[in-house]
Parts: sequence; C-alpha cells; structure tokens
Amino acid sequence: MWSFAKQNGFQVYICQLDLDPELCTKRNIHHRSESYIENCIAGWEPTPSHHPMIDATNFLQSTGAITEVEMEEAEPSHDEADVDDGEFPQGHTRSKWDSFDCSLNNLARLDGVNKPLRPSRTMEEYLQLDDEWEQPENPTKPGQKRVRWADLEEQKQQTKMKALGFVVGQTDWQRIMDPTNGESALTQTKYIERRYNN
Repeated sequence: MWSFAKQNGFQVYICQLDLDPELCTKRNIHHRSESYIENCIAGWEPTPSHHPMIDATNFLQSTGAITEVEMEEAEPSHDEADVDDGEFPQGHTRSKWDSFDCSLNNLARLDGVNKPLRPSRTMEEYLQLDDEWEQPENPTKPGQKRVRWADLEEQKQQTKMKALGFVVGQTDWQRIMDPTNGESALTQTKYIERRYNN
C-alpha cells in the first residue's frame, strides 16, 4: 500500500497505535475477549524504518475548553456594498478567475485535454456512414426520370450493412449473408390484392 501511494505521488505518514493490552481491553467497545486482543498485538508487525512516523498524541489530547462567543449580525457596511456592485475596494485585487475566459478550449485545457470533448452521437448519427462506400451517381435534372435496378440497389444496401458491421437490434443477417449478392431482389414477388367495388 505504501509503495503504491508513493508511485502515485502521495506522501505517506505512519501513526503508531498504543499496544497496551489492558488499555485496549478497557476501551473495547466491540466486546472482544482479552485473548483476542493479545493475539492481535502479538501479530502486529513493527513499522519499517524507512516509513516516516508521526506522533498522534497532540491530535488525541484535548487542547482545553473552547471559549463560547456570542455572535451578533452586523449591518452591511458601505465597503461591502461596493463589492456587490462589482467594484473592488482599495487594497483588494481582482482574482484571475473573475476575468477568466470560460470558453470550451480553455475549459478543456484546464481539464488536461487538448481539445474539447466531442458531443455524444445518437444511434441514428452512428448508423449514418460516410458516402465513401457508395459510388457517385450522375445527378438527375429536375423532371428527368431515372431507372434503379433492384439487384443494384440491394447490393448497395448489403455493402452499406457490411460496412456498418454488427449493430444490436439493427443487423439483418439474411441481407448481409445473402449468397446471391443482391440478385435475389430480382425474383421478389409482390402480391397486390384485388379490390372489389361493392
């Protein structure tokens, strides 16, 4: 524990406990037996010499009674009113944090990173790929029709899904693992129900 703390830049101090069995038995609030306390003391290892020791008796001794003081609410003086207005009275200087630029770059620098953190993306944004995988098409003019072949469109969808990879709840394995490579779209049959006018 000591070496781990030193590796992480902490200074470790050791406080030696009282090892008097009678004193420990007298202060025993957990109702442990005297033999148990003596076994704990016997198994206690001495502190290594390279560990800095501190004396805790100053912390444990009472420093005397604390004198009671009656407190009264003071009326705000004229000087305190000036501070509320944003003006500093004579003798006081403005803190560097009062005039600190709280832009994202400065806050990122304070956090120890070079750039501000990216905003988290939604699932829809994550599923949108760059158009690198898609071959550029000739743009159509207004009013001009174009033909899209079912197998080519299916190949584009399969390529897009393969580029995306596995996404929980979004992956269509039949489309990704299609051995016909999109040609099955040419043999799809769509049934249109006949409507009777009654």
